[in-house]
Amino acid sequence: MSSRTGDPEIYVMKADGTDVRQLTNFHMEDMAPKWSPDGKWIAFLSDREGRVRVFVVKPDGTGMRAVSGSQVTGEEREPAWSPDGKKLAFVGRAKDQKARIWVADMAGGEPVALTEGKSIDDQPAWSPDGKYVVYVSERTGDVELFLMRANGSGQTQLTNSKGADWLPRWFVPKAPLPAGPGAGRAEGT
Repeated sequence: MSSRTGDPEIYVMKADGTDVRQLTNFHMEDMAPKWSPDGKWIAFLSDREGRVRVFVVKPDGTGMRAVSGSQVTGEEREPAWSPDGKKLAFVGRAKDQKARIWVADMAGGEPVALTEGKSIDDQPAWSPDGKYVVYVSERTGDVELFLMRANGSGQTQLTNSKGADWLPRWFVPKAPLPAGPGAGRAEGT
């Protein structure tokens, strides 16, 4: 993202900084670009319709569209690509609802709500195999981490501690994690 033309727009360039190309050109803000894992799309946030929505565009500047289609999702944010790049989870907050997690299929169609909108659900992150989504929710009165299947079923609370649990992320260790009491502790001299 760059404001070199006066307002934030989305650009692409080669890794060495050459061949800079502007993908968006609108008098409102286009921001927070995220490449799809397969490199076929770039998701970004834009307020070009008077509210923030998630849009996608191909790296050559074609195919730009709002991910949520009919706009039933309200204000949108936090786009998160599935590992195969075929789906995009995001947070939407419609009037008279709290933030909920939605998922859109990049092949088209309307997005599907994965959470109910009765509490604030936020910060979706896909599992490396694309089968689960971890997210933040305030449904217990405290900010905790929850896990659900990619279709929204099996919602399970993962944490239960005072204070906010934020920014869930998946990782795959390069080597198996140590097991047993005291495993992984550094030994001092």
